[in-house]
Amino acid sequence: MTTPEPETKSRILDAAERLFGEQGVPGTSIRAVTVEAHVNVAAVHYHFGSKAALLRALVARRVAPINRERLRLLNAVVRRSEAGEAPPIEEFVRAFLRPVFEGAQSDPDVRRVATILHSEPLEVVRPLLIDVFGEVATRFIAALGRALPQLQPDEVALRFQFAIGVMVHVVSGRAGIELRPGEWGPGPSDEDLLREMVGFVTAGLLAPGAVPEPGSSAG
Repeated sequence: MTTPEPETKSRILDAAERLFGEQGVPGTSIRAVTVEAHVNVAAVHYHFGSKAALLRALVARRVAPINRERLRLLNAVVRRSEAGEAPPIEEFVRAFLRPVFEGAQSDPDVRRVATILHSEPLEVVRPLLIDVFGEVATRFIAALGRALPQLQPDEVALRFQFAIGVMVHVVSGRAGIELRPGEWGPGPSDEDLLREMVGFVTAGLLAPGAVPEPGSSAG
Protein backbone atom coordinates (compact mmCIF):
# COMPACT_ATOMS: atom_id res chain seq x y z
CA MET A 1 0.00 0.00 0.00
CA THR A 2 1.41 3.39 -1.01
CA THR A 3 1.93 5.96 1.77
CA PRO A 4 -0.12 9.12 1.14
CA GLU A 5 2.05 12.04 -0.01
CA PRO A 6 1.07 14.40 2.85
CA GLU A 7 2.06 11.72 5.38
CA THR A 8 5.37 11.10 3.63
CA LYS A 9 6.12 14.82 3.56
CA SER A 10 5.30 15.17 7.27
CA ARG A 11 7.52 12.22 8.15
CA ILE A 12 10.42 13.76 6.26
CA LEU A 13 9.91 17.12 7.98
CA ASP A 14 9.66 15.51 11.43
CA ALA A 15 12.81 13.47 10.85
CA ALA A 16 14.77 16.45 9.54
CA GLU A 17 13.62 18.60 12.45
CA ARG A 18 14.85 16.02 14.97
CA LEU A 19 18.18 15.45 13.26
CA PHE A 20 18.88 19.12 12.52
CA GLY A 21 18.17 19.87 16.18
CA GLU A 22 20.45 17.10 17.43
CA GLN A 23 23.30 17.15 14.90
CA GLY A 24 23.04 20.55 13.22
CA VAL A 25 22.17 21.22 9.61
CA PRO A 26 25.69 20.84 8.13
CA GLY A 27 26.17 17.63 10.12
CA THR A 28 22.99 15.99 8.86
CA SER A 29 22.92 14.36 5.44
CA ILE A 30 19.87 13.85 3.29
CA ARG A 31 20.63 10.14 3.55
CA ALA A 32 20.36 10.32 7.34
CA VAL A 33 17.00 12.05 7.03
CA THR A 34 15.70 9.34 4.71
CA VAL A 35 16.77 6.60 7.11
CA GLU A 36 15.12 8.37 10.04
CA ALA A 37 11.92 8.98 8.04
CA HIS A 38 11.88 5.49 6.46
CA VAL A 39 11.67 6.91 2.94
CA ASN A 40 13.95 6.84 -0.08
CA VAL A 41 16.15 9.68 -1.28
CA ALA A 42 13.87 10.26 -4.27
CA ALA A 43 11.02 11.16 -1.89
CA VAL A 44 13.06 13.95 -0.31
CA HIS A 45 14.07 15.35 -3.69
CA TYR A 46 10.50 15.07 -4.97
CA HIS A 47 8.98 17.00 -2.06
CA PHE A 48 11.77 19.48 -1.31
CA GLY A 49 14.53 19.36 -3.91
CA SER A 50 17.42 20.20 -1.59
CA LYS A 51 18.48 20.29 2.04
CA ALA A 52 18.16 24.08 2.07
CA ALA A 53 14.56 23.83 0.85
CA LEU A 54 13.87 21.14 3.44
CA LEU A 55 15.18 23.42 6.20
CA ARG A 56 13.03 26.27 4.94
CA ALA A 57 9.93 24.07 4.88
CA LEU A 58 10.38 22.76 8.42
CA VAL A 59 10.96 26.27 9.78
CA ALA A 60 8.04 27.71 7.81
CA ARG A 61 5.52 25.16 9.07
CA ARG A 62 6.27 26.13 12.69
CA VAL A 63 6.66 29.85 12.08
CA ALA A 64 3.88 30.59 9.56
CA PRO A 65 1.05 30.57 12.15
CA ILE A 66 3.15 32.76 14.45
CA ASN A 67 3.85 35.25 11.67
CA ARG A 68 0.18 35.42 10.71
CA GLU A 69 -0.75 36.24 14.30
CA ARG A 70 2.03 38.83 14.51
CA LEU A 71 0.74 40.63 11.44
CA ARG A 72 -2.85 40.46 12.68
CA LEU A 73 -1.84 42.09 15.97
CA LEU A 74 0.38 44.63 14.22
CA ASN A 75 -2.44 45.61 11.87
CA ALA A 76 -4.70 46.26 14.86
CA VAL A 77 -2.12 48.53 16.48
CA VAL A 78 -1.43 50.35 13.20
CA ARG A 79 -5.16 50.95 12.61
CA ARG A 80 -5.39 52.61 15.99
CA SER A 81 -2.40 54.78 15.11
CA GLU A 82 -3.93 55.76 11.78
CA ALA A 83 -7.16 56.66 13.58
CA GLY A 84 -5.32 59.31 15.56
CA GLU A 85 -4.32 57.33 18.65
CA ALA A 86 -0.73 56.94 19.75
CA PRO A 87 -0.38 53.33 20.93
CA PRO A 88 2.56 52.84 23.29
CA ILE A 89 5.66 51.27 21.76
CA GLU A 90 5.12 48.39 24.17
CA GLU A 91 2.10 47.32 22.12
CA PHE A 92 4.17 47.00 18.95
CA VAL A 93 6.72 44.96 20.88
CA ARG A 94 4.08 42.71 22.43
CA ALA A 95 2.51 42.15 19.00
CA PHE A 96 5.85 40.78 17.82
CA LEU A 97 6.85 38.75 20.88
CA ARG A 98 3.67 37.29 22.37
CA PRO A 99 2.73 35.06 19.39
CA VAL A 100 6.01 33.18 19.57
CA PHE A 101 5.46 32.35 23.24
CA GLU A 102 1.90 31.27 22.57
CA GLY A 103 3.12 29.25 19.60
CA ALA A 104 5.73 27.51 21.73
CA GLN A 105 3.12 26.64 24.34
CA SER A 106 0.76 25.07 21.80
CA ASP A 107 3.55 23.51 19.71
CA PRO A 108 6.66 22.62 21.77
CA ASP A 109 8.64 21.94 18.58
CA VAL A 110 8.75 25.70 18.00
CA ARG A 111 11.53 25.76 20.59
CA ARG A 112 13.50 23.16 18.65
CA VAL A 113 13.25 25.28 15.50
CA ALA A 114 14.35 28.33 17.50
CA THR A 115 17.37 26.34 18.69
CA ILE A 116 18.26 25.43 15.11
CA LEU A 117 18.08 29.08 14.05
CA HIS A 118 20.09 30.15 17.10
CA SER A 119 22.90 27.64 16.67
CA GLU A 120 23.49 27.34 12.93
CA PRO A 121 26.16 29.36 11.07
CA LEU A 122 24.98 32.66 9.63
CA GLU A 123 25.58 31.51 6.06
CA VAL A 124 23.09 28.68 6.67
CA VAL A 125 20.31 30.73 8.25
CA ARG A 126 20.62 34.14 6.56
CA PRO A 127 18.72 33.21 3.36
CA LEU A 128 16.16 31.42 5.49
CA LEU A 129 15.61 34.40 7.78
CA ILE A 130 15.09 36.71 4.81
CA ASP A 131 12.70 34.27 3.16
CA VAL A 132 10.58 33.26 6.16
CA PHE A 133 10.72 36.41 8.28
CA GLY A 134 11.29 39.09 5.63
CA GLU A 135 7.72 40.38 5.34
CA VAL A 136 7.18 40.45 9.10
CA ALA A 137 10.48 42.25 9.71
CA THR A 138 9.76 44.81 6.97
CA ARG A 139 6.28 45.55 8.28
CA PHE A 140 7.35 45.87 11.92
CA ILE A 141 10.38 48.03 11.12
CA ALA A 142 8.23 50.36 9.02
CA ALA A 143 5.57 50.64 11.75
CA LEU A 144 8.19 51.24 14.45
CA GLY A 145 9.89 53.84 12.27
CA ARG A 146 6.65 55.80 12.04
CA ALA A 147 6.10 55.47 15.78
CA LEU A 148 9.69 56.50 16.60
CA PRO A 149 10.35 59.48 14.32
CA GLN A 150 13.15 60.65 16.60
CA LEU A 151 15.29 57.70 15.45
CA GLN A 152 17.06 57.26 12.15
CA PRO A 153 15.75 54.36 10.00
CA ASP A 154 19.02 52.45 10.44
CA GLU A 155 18.72 52.77 14.22
CA VAL A 156 15.19 51.36 14.19
CA ALA A 157 16.25 48.44 12.00
CA LEU A 158 19.28 47.66 14.16
CA ARG A 159 17.29 47.79 17.39
CA PHE A 160 14.71 45.48 15.87
CA GLN A 161 17.52 43.03 15.08
CA PHE A 162 18.57 43.22 18.73
CA ALA A 163 14.99 42.35 19.70
CA ILE A 164 15.05 39.31 17.43
CA GLY A 165 18.32 38.15 18.99
CA VAL A 166 16.89 38.40 22.49
CA MET A 167 13.71 36.60 21.43
CA VAL A 168 15.50 33.65 19.81
CA HIS A 169 17.86 33.35 22.77
CA VAL A 170 14.94 33.20 25.21
CA VAL A 171 12.58 31.01 23.20
CA SER A 172 15.29 28.45 22.46
CA GLY A 173 15.55 27.89 26.22
CA ARG A 174 18.91 29.56 26.77
CA ALA A 175 17.67 32.20 29.21
CA GLY A 176 16.63 32.00 32.82
CA ILE A 177 18.37 28.70 33.57
CA GLU A 178 21.16 30.23 35.66
CA LEU A 179 20.05 33.65 36.78
CA ARG A 180 22.90 33.91 39.27
CA PRO A 181 26.32 32.26 39.02
CA GLY A 182 26.19 28.83 40.65
CA GLU A 183 22.43 28.88 41.20
CA TRP A 184 20.73 26.56 38.74
CA GLY A 185 16.99 26.12 38.47
CA PRO A 186 14.03 25.94 36.12
CA GLY A 187 13.99 29.71 35.62
CA PRO A 188 11.03 32.05 35.26
CA SER A 189 7.73 31.10 33.65
CA ASP A 190 7.02 32.01 30.04
CA GLU A 191 4.71 34.80 31.17
CA ASP A 192 7.42 36.24 33.41
CA LEU A 193 9.97 35.98 30.62
CA LEU A 194 7.61 37.62 28.16
CA ARG A 195 6.82 40.48 30.53
CA GLU A 196 10.49 41.13 31.26
CA MET A 197 11.47 40.85 27.61
CA VAL A 198 8.73 43.24 26.45
CA GLY A 199 9.93 45.78 29.00
CA PHE A 200 13.57 45.30 28.04
CA VAL A 201 12.99 45.59 24.28
CA THR A 202 10.66 48.56 24.71
CA ALA A 203 13.27 50.39 26.77
CA GLY A 204 15.87 49.69 24.10
CA LEU A 205 13.66 51.03 21.34
CA LEU A 206 12.90 54.17 23.34
CA ALA A 207 16.53 54.88 24.23
CA PRO A 208 17.92 58.16 22.85
CA GLY A 209 19.37 57.97 19.37
CA ALA A 210 23.08 58.04 18.76
CA VAL A 211 24.69 61.47 19.14
CA PRO A 212 26.96 62.33 16.17
CA GLU A 213 30.61 62.54 17.09
CA PRO A 214 32.22 65.99 16.94
CA GLY A 215 33.28 66.78 13.41
CA SER A 216 31.00 64.16 11.82
CA SER A 217 28.39 65.27 9.29
CA ALA A 218 24.89 65.32 10.76
CA GLY A 219 21.86 65.59 8.45
